[in-house]
Amino acid sequence: MMFFAPFIAWIGTVLASLIAWIAAIFGKKIAVALAASSIWVIVAGVLILALNAIVTPLIQSMPGGLFSAGINMLPSNSTQCVGAILATHAACFVFELENKFINFKARA
Repeated sequence: MMFFAPFIAWIGTVLASLIAWIAAIFGKKIAVALAASSIWVIVAGVLILALNAIVTPLIQSMPGGLFSAGINMLPSNSTQCVGAILATHAACFVFELENKFINFKARA
């Protein structure tokens, strides 16, 4: 059993250095892709908040009868539907952006 101890230690050292090398290479790429996608998600969130800040005063300034007549024609779950549609568009945008970024990094 003592004969195998140095060999097992050597195998452990080789595996540890191999794992460290793989993590160093792929860790940077994953970190950059994650940072880029996070930035675009934040930008999309800020854009949605800005649009909401612009549209809300316009809706409140409309005559009450006109606005309530239009809202009464919408189904009760229209807010959730619009939110799901916007979230899907944002996810598609981030997906396409990540694909472009990965293809750009692959060519470089």
